[in-house]
Amino acid sequence: MDGLSLLLATISVLFVVCVIGANFVNTMQSTPSNVKEGFVVQEISTVGKRVHAVLDPMIEPHGDTLCSLFDTIRKNMMKNEKAGQNISDGEARVRVEKSLALKIPGGPLPCPLLRYPQGVVSDVEWLNWLQRIPPDFGARIVFMAAYAKETLGSTASNMKDALSGKGTPPIQEEFAPICPPDVATTRRAERARKSEQACDLPEDVGPERIQEQIEQLLETIVATKNKALKAKGIDSGINIGPLLQEAKIAQVYLDKQAKDAESGNLQVNIPSMD
Repeated sequence: MDGLSLLLATISVLFVVCVIGANFVNTMQSTPSNVKEGFVVQEISTVGKRVHAVLDPMIEPHGDTLCSLFDTIRKNMMKNEKAGQNISDGEARVRVEKSLALKIPGGPLPCPLLRYPQGVVSDVEWLNWLQRIPPDFGARIVFMAAYAKETLGSTASNMKDALSGKGTPPIQEEFAPICPPDVATTRRAERARKSEQACDLPEDVGPERIQEQIEQLLETIVATKNKALKAKGIDSGINIGPLLQEAKIAQVYLDKQAKDAESGNLQVNIPSMD
């Protein structure tokens, strides 16, 4: 009896193990491929991959650096706008953006440069998002980088001259390479109204038409960048990294001088009158 009981117990254990093993295999086979270690991994669509493939190279890996530089530029301009004037931060901010729009073709982009749609995104949602990206997006990034290098480098150089007693910084003459902001806004609105008169609702067209529209928008962004840069004599394949590196050096210097001024440790070399 003892031997028979042991045999039956062994068979029962093996049966339970087999059942558990079968259930585990079935569970693994039925688990979606986008679920890993308890986390759901959203698989990006073919359209999403295409959008990333075109736009990512325009901002990576320099997007954060460019935004950091323009944060400094905007703050400095805000201080200059408010100096000696009784205006609110909001009014100063508006003046800064108008001034930048006169100096940077197309105007500066807001930061962060891109906010991609999150979660499961349909082709229609990608289309709606992409339609809000300005056609000159890529070109404006290059123009912003060039402006950051020029304005921060010039400001740092003038600051060094002023602190060394070589004189006050010269006043730079401003010019408008593009329409003033108010005029540009009006013209864009007129252009938008004309384009809206001949358009189809996304829900009235098929997926192929939507994907075709997305591809056309991406091609327009690339073509507009190349055309705008060529008009300014800039290589369309320019690497903005070196421009930002020079601007970053100037930014570090200016930040240090600002902190020294706040703490009362700013060193100024006043030339002798003898």
